[in-house]
Amino acid sequence: MKKVKVALAALTFICLNSSAIAEQIQQTAQTTNPMDCSNMGPDMQQFAGQLNATNKKMFCGQFNDSQRATAMQMATQQNSSGAMMMSPDQAVQKVATDNNMMPSAKTPTGCPVK
Repeated sequence: MKKVKVALAALTFICLNSSAIAEQIQQTAQTTNPMDCSNMGPDMQQFAGQLNATNKKMFCGQFNDSQRATAMQMATQQNSSGAMMMSPDQAVQKVATDNNMMPSAKTPTGCPVK
């Protein structure tokens, strides 16, 4: 029984520490890979400013220049009555879907301790 308690205590300690380490890694990744597109031209920065967080991350971090240009062009297309055919977010999602891309998945933190 004592060995079981020691093992459970050790597992709990590992789980708690792995959660903290995972959080530090995620924070480091966010600071080294900003979602502000600051290294891109003003037109791309302006377009990125119209996106939700998920689409902005994809547009700035995963798209290549051609995919960015396609998304920006799609978002400016108008139908016959002059209304925009899709929003910037919809354009990014369409380009991502057309290229079989998915948003980056969050890394789960912590251990499932019951």
